[in-house]
Amino acid sequence: MLSIPSRLTALLLAVSTAAALPAASAETAPQAETPVITAECTSGHPGEPIQMTLRLQPNTGFRACGITVKLPDILTPETGEGQAAVFHPGAALTGADAYSYFDAASGKLSLTYASASDGLPEDEIGWFTLQIAESADAETAYPITVTANLLHMNSGETLKDLTAEQTFTPLAQTAYTLSETAVTIHDTTKPRKLFLTPEPDAGTCTWSSNRPDIAIVTESGSVYGIADGTAVITATCGSQTFACTVTVRLLPPLVINYPEYIAERKGEQFQLTVSGAEEGSTPVFTSSDPNVASVSASGEVMVTAIGETDILVTAGEQTAVCHVVYLPYLRGDADLNEKVDAMDAQTVLNEYLETTVLEQPPTFNKQQMLAGDTDLDGSITTQDAMLILQYFLNSLNGTQPDWNQAASEIGIMIQ
Repeated sequence: MLSIPSRLTALLLAVSTAAALPAASAETAPQAETPVITAECTSGHPGEPIQMTLRLQPNTGFRACGITVKLPDILTPETGEGQAAVFHPGAALTGADAYSYFDAASGKLSLTYASASDGLPEDEIGWFTLQIAESADAETAYPITVTANLLHMNSGETLKDLTAEQTFTPLAQTAYTLSETAVTIHDTTKPRKLFLTPEPDAGTCTWSSNRPDIAIVTESGSVYGIADGTAVITATCGSQTFACTVTVRLLPPLVINYPEYIAERKGEQFQLTVSGAEEGSTPVFTSSDPNVASVSASGEVMVTAIGETDILVTAGEQTAVCHVVYLPYLRGDADLNEKVDAMDAQTVLNEYLETTVLEQPPTFNKQQMLAGDTDLDGSITTQDAMLILQYFLNSLNGTQPDWNQAASEIGIMIQ
């Protein structure tokens, strides 16, 4: 660094040189810009970690630095062995030695860095992880003082006491509310969803269970019962916690006489009954689509239109479902062209090969499944293809087509 007399002499020389030149051609020699040291902090709420990045802009050829950051008492760096603060060098730092230290009594975070050849990076020196104390006052500006001494790479001169005064302001905590504080679960397959309002940003809040053997909770707040008992589900958002008591009392499922009913004609009726309901409960029947099938209070179902619907039976906390299907089809007409021929046998065989041999997803829709399952065993097999082909051959021979007759001719049995 130039001494004061030397700097004054240089300044006078520059002024006199500039005065001797014509105004139109006056040129000022470029001056090295004084670097600025900063400690930039990410945002965070009380109780959360943040990242503090040290930056030097611009870097004019310095190869070593000593940096001290006076932290407010609400910020504490992550430390490793002893009082060494964990320092993460910038991506441009190579072949360098770095030493960091945190004096908890004074709140000073020190970093010494030296590069043998490459010099300091042009921008980011590196970063530290800091923890915001839960006692920090939100929206209060806390002072941070950064002081740096820099050693020039070529001249060996030192730029001393480069200082920056900054502040860090913790974010105000969002005031959340939990949707429920007590719930009861009766079915292991049906989760109970808990909500925080307003909806937190991803990663802001975490969910946990104190008894995962009784109830577990997903990252999104869905609670599943595992076994009878009581568990506490906790949502943690920074320094805020919210609890919901979960009582698990598993009930046996309702047993319904028709889990699925395939209707053959419009206007068809059938009676639903359930067993296993808790004593004192009364089954209630509802249709998800009354336009397809309606249901009476006593459980009598009438099919009214083409389509599919679910009849839900509820008895207290127990439920059961009957899936109603009315999709008119011609038996054996797997390609749905309103006739049974050899192409239907080929279509069924292709579906079998794709799904069973090649293990590809099914391509048949519900109508095709019903039409193609000619032996009525609930699946598509080579036997269905053989039965369709025999049925078709019988029709060509002038024989009145009959599925039972075709089955007996090829030696199979219809369910």
